[in-house]
Amino acid sequence: MLVHSSNIQEVEVRRIEMQKPENAGKVWKGIPNADLLDAFHTVTAERGWTLGMGSFSVSSTLQGLAGAWDIAIPDLNAPQNQSFSLGFITSNDMTRSLRIVAGSRVFVCNNGMAVKERHLKFRNSDAVLMQAGRKGIMGWSNIGKVDAEFRKPSFDYDRAHKTYWGLYNAFTHIVKGYNGQSQMDKMNQFRALLPMADAA
Repeated sequence: MLVHSSNIQEVEVRRIEMQKPENAGKVWKGIPNADLLDAFHTVTAERGWTLGMGSFSVSSTLQGLAGAWDIAIPDLNAPQNQSFSLGFITSNDMTRSLRIVAGSRVFVCNNGMAVKERHLKFRNSDAVLMQAGRKGIMGWSNIGKVDAEFRKPSFDYDRAHKTYWGLYNAFTHIVKGYNGQSQMDKMNQFRALLPMADAA
């Protein structure tokens, strides 16, 4: 599992108080962190699954939360040298709803990315990058740089190479050359192109 910028333990997550957003209507109902974590523990225990040590990250407002646990599931063997993980992202400030992912490898981040590991063939990455170019998310010369970074990464992306997470990392590396607001807009547009519901 990988929780981007993980920096907090489960006991600390439980202490963070939920704050009602200023623009919340009468029907708004957030999920206190302790209630959410208790639900994960209860539901997995009812199924006979065992959650390992969790890893968590909170947003700057303390209302966004990303987390993941390694998980043992009886009679289900993980690929060699891997373990299953269960991850989630959520926010009580109305920026996103609860999203849950599970797989032999899970990546979650408070920027909205929640991905279960999925091998990505180069022809699939070509299709995504072609869409990005046609939609004008960035110029064709920079699309070529994203492709080069994806195929031969400049950094260790924690074994995420050849996954949609790896392609997203390559894009974010190249988009750093744009100004701050433009970076965020382009990252959000690119993330929407990833052909998997878990990446939205």
